[in-house]
Amino acid sequence: MIRYKITDGWRKYAEKKYTGREFNGTTIKEGGDGQIAGTIGELAVGHWLKELGHDFDYVAEKSMDHDFIVSGQKIDVKTKHSVGEPQLHYMVRVPYSQKNQDCDTYIFTYSTADEVYLLGWEDKSDWWEGKKTFEAKAGDVVDGFKELVHCRYAFVGDLSPLHYLELSFVAV
Repeated sequence: MIRYKITDGWRKYAEKKYTGREFNGTTIKEGGDGQIAGTIGELAVGHWLKELGHDFDYVAEKSMDHDFIVSGQKIDVKTKHSVGEPQLHYMVRVPYSQKNQDCDTYIFTYSTADEVYLLGWEDKSDWWEGKKTFEAKAGDVVDGFKELVHCRYAFVGDLSPLHYLELSFVAV
């Protein structure tokens, strides 16, 4: 797990990009408030890629399907906003409504008021085949929360470590 402090620049950029409306029917926060956390997650992934010296295209403004293209891989960043440091037994999710997104890989991030954590990643096809994930339907109670939409879940501790994803960029 990689942790970054949220910079004033990241926060200002995310607030500038905030539209005040939901992008799709599976946005959990009303009024699209999750966009700020999502953009901060994307900025943190871009920062990580820069630190590693990888070239990438940030395409989030042009694509509803993925946020980055790195060595030909289309990456979608999934961010959850909450409080406190994430734990291995916490969960990440992708709604079924996003199953047909044109992406290859999911990178999962977790943001708080002051920090963002890069949790890990999964190959999109593995995610939907259920190799490390399980299903929850709208109305199911998962980890004490009532699920609003049909999703696939995984535990943070079951995500693939980011250094394995980095190796795939080099191997391409």
